[in-house]
Amino acid sequence: MRQLLAALVIYLLFLIQASLPPGAPDLVLLALIVLALHEGKLASTLLGTFSGLCLDMTAPAYLGANLLFLTVIGYAVASLRSYFYRGRWSAPLLALGALAVKWIMLLAVRAVPAALVPQLVSTGLTLALSPLAGVLLVRLFYVRWSPGSTD
Repeated sequence: MRQLLAALVIYLLFLIQASLPPGAPDLVLLALIVLALHEGKLASTLLGTFSGLCLDMTAPAYLGANLLFLTVIGYAVASLRSYFYRGRWSAPLLALGALAVKWIMLLAVRAVPAALVPQLVSTGLTLALSPLAGVLLVRLFYVRWSPGSTD
C-alpha cells in the first residue's frame, strides 16, 4: 500500500513539475531519492521507471532518456543506502550525485545543453530543496505519529 501511495505522490509531483517553468527544481528526482532510501531495490526501481516514463511523456524528443536515468537512480540509491546513515545529509549527497549523472547524460545526448542557465538554476534549487524534501517525505511515509508525541 505504501508503494502505491509513493507512486501517487511521484505522479502528483510530476504534475506540479510539468506545470512549472524550465528553471524549476526537479521535484520528481528528489522524491525518488528519498523514497529509494527507505524502500527495497525492486520498489525503488519500479518507482524510478514510473517517474521516468511520466517525465518522458513531456519531452518526446529524448524518449527513454529519463526512463533510463531515473530507473538507474532508483536502483542505485536503493543499493547504496546501506552505506549512508539515513540522516539529514544522505538525501542532499545522493541528490548531488544524481544531478552529476544527469549532467553527464545531458552532455552525452547533446554537446552543450540548449538552455544552460535554466539547467543551472534547476540544479541549484534541487540541491537547496533536498533537505526539506527528505524531512517532509520521511515524515509523511516512514515516521509513525502517535497522539502523545510532540514531534
